[in-house]
Amino acid sequence: MIIGIGLDIVEVDRFREKGTDQAFLDRLFSEKEQAMFRSRKDLPNVIAGNFAAKEAVMKAFGVGFSSGYYREIEVLREPNGKPYVVLSGTAKQAFADLGGKQLFISISNLTSIACAQVILEK
Repeated sequence: MIIGIGLDIVEVDRFREKGTDQAFLDRLFSEKEQAMFRSRKDLPNVIAGNFAAKEAVMKAFGVGFSSGYYREIEVLREPNGKPYVVLSGTAKQAFADLGGKQLFISISNLTSIACAQVILEK
């Protein structure tokens, strides 16, 4: 049973300069995410895709930007490139409180936009 759906789209240009701002990266992305960015040459569309994914997760949870979940939602990639989410802290607890059992995520990006969709299942 689906208990939440989230969708977010962002302009990649917003992340061209921010992708080199370490304070920005530290505020929103885990060390593992940042390592993944470096392995992909800090491409702005990858960073934008991860940001959109975090926003989509929060929308699926029914919470907003002020929830403070950014670093508690890790968006990583399997060796084949498939994205997956690792939750910790209060984000993990919010997922459990919703009765969440599974989280599905898809990320797409172009040179100018990135988007992500999340489905939470009970």
